[in-house]
Amino acid sequence: MQQIRIILDIGRPGEEKPSLDIKATSIQDAIDQSVQHFCVEGVFILTDMEGIPLNQLTFPKIKTAIMTMSPAFVARQSILKIKKATTENEKEKAINEIVKELQNQTYAREFFKTTLFPPPFNKQNIKIIKTSMRYKDSIKLMLNDKYIQELYNIMCTHEDLEIRLHAAEILNVLCISGGEIFIVYAAKVFAEKRDEYKYRSLLPMIGNTQIGATVVALLLGILKCSPEGRKSKIVMDFKYVGITEAVKKLKSYKLLVANFEKALKDDCQIINYDQRSKREWKRVEEIRQNSIQLENRIKALCLDKERALKSKEELSMILEQKKQEIIKCNEDIKFLKEHTEVRNNISITIRKLTRIELIEEIAKTNRDIELFTKEKECLLNEIEGIPKEKKKVNVNNFLEQNDKEKRKPIPRGNFISKRVPTQNFSHSKINCLCENTFNQPKIELSVYLPELKWNRIILKPDHPKCLWDLLPEKKLNISDVENSFKIEEQCSTNPVISRYKYIDLCVLRNKFPSSVSLGIDINNFYYRQITERDGKFLIDTLKGIHLNELDYSDGGKGIEGWLKPLLEIPAFQIKLKMWVESMLIENEINRITPLIQNCFKAIEVVKSSRSFKELMNIILVTGNYLNADYPSIRCADGFQIDLLIKLRETRLPQKQVSMLDFVIKIHSNPEQLIEELSISSFAKIDLNELIKDIKELILKCSSLKQIIQTQIISLPSKQQSHITEEVNTLMARVIYLRDFIIKTAKKFYQMMYWIIGIPAVAVEYNPITFFGILEQFTQQLKESLEDKTELKPSVTLINRAFTEMTRREKQVHFSDQDDLLAKVINCLKKGKIKSSILRKILN
Repeated sequence: MQQIRIILDIGRPGEEKPSLDIKATSIQDAIDQSVQHFCVEGVFILTDMEGIPLNQLTFPKIKTAIMTMSPAFVARQSILKIKKATTENEKEKAINEIVKELQNQTYAREFFKTTLFPPPFNKQNIKIIKTSMRYKDSIKLMLNDKYIQELYNIMCTHEDLEIRLHAAEILNVLCISGGEIFIVYAAKVFAEKRDEYKYRSLLPMIGNTQIGATVVALLLGILKCSPEGRKSKIVMDFKYVGITEAVKKLKSYKLLVANFEKALKDDCQIINYDQRSKREWKRVEEIRQNSIQLENRIKALCLDKERALKSKEELSMILEQKKQEIIKCNEDIKFLKEHTEVRNNISITIRKLTRIELIEEIAKTNRDIELFTKEKECLLNEIEGIPKEKKKVNVNNFLEQNDKEKRKPIPRGNFISKRVPTQNFSHSKINCLCENTFNQPKIELSVYLPELKWNRIILKPDHPKCLWDLLPEKKLNISDVENSFKIEEQCSTNPVISRYKYIDLCVLRNKFPSSVSLGIDINNFYYRQITERDGKFLIDTLKGIHLNELDYSDGGKGIEGWLKPLLEIPAFQIKLKMWVESMLIENEINRITPLIQNCFKAIEVVKSSRSFKELMNIILVTGNYLNADYPSIRCADGFQIDLLIKLRETRLPQKQVSMLDFVIKIHSNPEQLIEELSISSFAKIDLNELIKDIKELILKCSSLKQIIQTQIISLPSKQQSHITEEVNTLMARVIYLRDFIIKTAKKFYQMMYWIIGIPAVAVEYNPITFFGILEQFTQQLKESLEDKTELKPSVTLINRAFTEMTRREKQVHFSDQDDLLAKVINCLKKGKIKSSILRKILN
C-alpha cells in the first residue's frame, strides 16, 4: 500500500487541475480509484511530472502522478468523430483536432497504427497528410503501390490545379525520403499507363522548379527501370511529345538534366524513331475514331432497346387476344364434338386437324375442283373437235413445249400432290435439287477453314486478355524447344543485337516438370508483371534458372538490372509466393485424384462382383456346416476378411489338399474371380493420409484467398479478378475432391460391413489393408490353379459318402471317384449331407 497524489490532466492548458490523495497497491488500482472519484469515462494512464508513463518499477518511487487520457484511446476517438460527422463543419472540426493532436509524438505514433492512415487524398485530408509527413512512420506507410498510384493519377488528371500541385509536392517529399525504392515504385505505377495523354499531362509541369525536377526524376526512374525491349518505345514517346526539349529548361538542375540526356543516348535500339512514332500515333488516332464509332453504336442500340420494349408491350397485348381466340375455338370444337352424329352405313375416318392443316385441306379441295373443271372442259372440247392450244412453259430459264408426248394424263377423282424431295447437304458442299427434275448443273460452294498460325500473335491495344492467356496450348517435346530458338540476324541492323537468341512464348505455355521449366515460368512471370507482354523476349533473361543463382553484379543488361530492386518489394514477393503455392496445390490435386478414382472403381468392382459374392457364400456355408455341432457359431452372417489368406494354411493330415483347394473346386468360375480381384493392386491407398492431405490443401487455398483480400491491392481490377477466379477454381476442385474422398470412404465401409457383418470391426479396416489382403489372396488363387493336385478323399470316406447319398436319394449313378466327389459337393450345396462328412474331408 503506497500513499500517492493523483492530478487529473484532461482539461485545456491553464485550467485548474483537480487532485486526489489515495493509497493504492498498483497502477491499475490507482487509476480505478481516481476514475471513481472524478466520475470520468475513458482509458487513462499514469505519468510522472515529465510525462513519462509509469510502470511497476517506477510506481513505488513516485509520490505525485498525473492521470491523462491514453493516446491510443484519443486517436480512436478522433477517428470515430470523423466517421460520425454528418455535416461538413463537424468533419472539418474533427480534422482540425487531429492536426492539433499530431503535434504530440505519442499521439502520432498511435494514430499511425489505426486503419485510417494513410487517408484518401482529397481537399479535406491534405492538412492531415502534410502534418503527419514530419514522422518517418507515416512516410513508410505512404510508400505503397496503391497510394503512390492514387497520388500520381491525381497529379496527372485532376481538374483542380491546386490539388494537383499539392499531390506533386507530396510526391516530391516521398521521392526525397524514399530514395531509390520510391523510383522503383513510380516505375511500376507508370508501367500500367499505356496511353500517350499520360505523358502529355506531365509536359506543362516540367519547368525550372522543384515540382518540375520531381517530374523529371520520375521519368528518369521510369527510363532506367524499364527493360531494354520497352526503353526504345519510351524514348520515342518522350521525343514525340516534347519532353526531351522541355527538360532543357531546368537550368538549376544541371546534373539531373545531364543524367536524363545520357539515359536517352544509351539506348542503342532506337532506329528511325520518328517514322515509327508517327505510325504509332496514327494507330492511336484510328483507335480514337473507333471509340467514337462505338459510342455512336451504343446510342443507336439504346434507341433500339427502347423500341423493343414498346413492341414487347404491344406483342403481349396481341398474345392475350390470341389466347382468348384459342379459348373460343376450343369451346366451338367441344360443341361440335358433342353434336356430331355418324351414320352406320357410312365409314368415315375422323382425324384431328389444327388450324393450319384445316386451311391446307380446304385449299387442296379447291385445287381438286379447279383441276376437275379444267379436265372436263378439255374432254368437251375433244368431243366437239376444237383444236388445242400449245402453250409454252418457262421453268428456270428453260422453254419447254407442251406437246402430247410430254403431257401426262391427270387422274380423275381425288388428287394426290407430289412434294419436292428434300435437299441433300454435306459439310463442305451445297448441292442443288435433283438434276433430272430441273436439268440444271450442280452448284458447289467450297468452305475454307482459316489457317492456324502458332508463332505469331497480333494483339489489339484494347484487347481484354493478356498475351499469356491467348497463347495456344499444344503438346511439345525437347526437339520443339530446340527448334523454337532462332537467331534474328536478317532483321537486325546492329551487330550487337544479332548475338541474342529469341524464344517463342508458345513454348513457354507448356510447363515441363523440371527445374528448367520452373526457371522459364518464373522469369516469364516477372516479365509479364513489368513489360508490355511482347511476343518475344531475350534469352539472356533465362540465365537465372533458380533465384539463388542470379548474378546481381551486372546491373545494366538482362533481367538482373531490375530484378534485384523488384524483389525488395513485399507485394511482389507475395504475388510470386501465391503463384508458386497455386502450382504446388494443382500438382497435389493431380496426384491425389487418380489414387482415389482407382480406389472407387475397385470398390465398385468388388461390390458388384458375382464371383466374389459366390466366394463369400461358399466360405460362410462351409464354415456353418463345419461348426454345426456348436450352436453359438453355426449361424454366422460374416467372417473376418484376414482369414482369406489363411485358407491355404488349413490342410489335410497328408498336407496335399487345403481349404483353399476345396473352395476353388466348388467355385463355378475361379478364373473370372482372379480377373476381377486383380484391380486391388491399384487401389491400395490410406484414407487417413488422403483426408489429412486434403485438409491441408483446403487451408492453403483459404490462405491464398486471404492474401488476395488483404495483401494484393496493387493489381488492376481485371488481373485481380482473374487471380481470384483461378484461386476459386482451385478451391472448387479441392472441395470436389474432398467430397469424392468422403463418398469413397462411405462406400468402402458399407462394403466392409456387408462382408464382415459387425460395424465395430468393419471400421477398423482401411483400403490399404483390405486390398492388400485381396492382392495376396489373388496370388494364392493363381498358384493353386497352377497346382494340379486334385481333391481325392479316402476309400472309406467315399463309401460313407455313397451310403449317405443313397439313403437320401434312391438312385445314384457315378463313373469314378471324381464323379462321386462332384455329386457329394452338389449335395453339400443343397444341404443333403451331414457336416461330419465334410469335416472329415477337410481334416
